Formats: sequence, structure tokens, C-alpha cells
Amino acid sequence: MLVENRMKRDPITISPETGILEASRLLRQHKIRHLPVVRGGRLVGILTDRDLKRVSPSPATNLSVSRVEIVVEDTPAALYAIGDIVRERAGDIASIMTAGATYRGEERKVLIVRIETDDPEETVKAIEKAGYPVLSAAV
Repeated sequence: MLVENRMKRDPITISPETGILEASRLLRQHKIRHLPVVRGGRLVGILTDRDLKRVSPSPATNLSVSRVEIVVEDTPAALYAIGDIVRERAGDIASIMTAGATYRGEERKVLIVRIETDDPEETVKAIEKAGYPVLSAAV
């Protein structure tokens, strides 16, 4: 097998003048970990997700903390599923609390989650798309 059979054609690239926040956004948006840096059609470097982690002045600078109330089944699988959704979007769960609630006439569990992420709206949309009703979201 040859490299040409496995390589990505027309990769997303950036220039040396691209801002750090824009590069970070591109990595997340395209779910990639490396960006070729090109000037005048020539490769001059590669920026990785690790490079960006080293230059971030503080996690709090790029992350937004959001409080989200999510209706779930009373099972560990629901908690794991929410955690997976948050992690897939490069986020972290800062804290979690459970409460009982009546939802559509049934007693259900509500996860009250503080999520640290740079794109809270997309994370909330993904939680809803996975079938978990969101009662409220302070993003």
C-alpha cells in the first residue's frame, strides 16, 4: 500500500499569519488534529492541537462555562452518554448534580451539569439531537 492511497487530498491549510483562535476553530470544526501551514503554495510548517494547548494562556480564556439541565433515564448509561457528547466537542464536565423532576407526567432524573467548552450552543444541540431533552441552558 502506498501513502498516496491513504493521504487526504486538498487538506485544510492555514497561513503563518492565521490567528490562534481561528486555527483552533478550524481544528474543531473539521475534527482534525493537524493543520499544514502554507505560504506561497509551499509547506512551511505544521500546527497541531498540542501546539495550541501549549500556547493557550489559560483554559478559562477559551472556554465558556454553561449550566445545562438535561432530562435522562435513571441509568449510568445516560450519564456516560452525556459525558461522551461533551468530550467529543473538546469539552469537560466541571460539575454534575442530579435532581428528580416530573417531565411529561413521568418522574424522571434531571442532570444539572456545568460544562466547560468553547462552543456551548453546539454541545447543547448535540445533547438534544442524541434524544435528551434540555430543560434549560445558560450558555
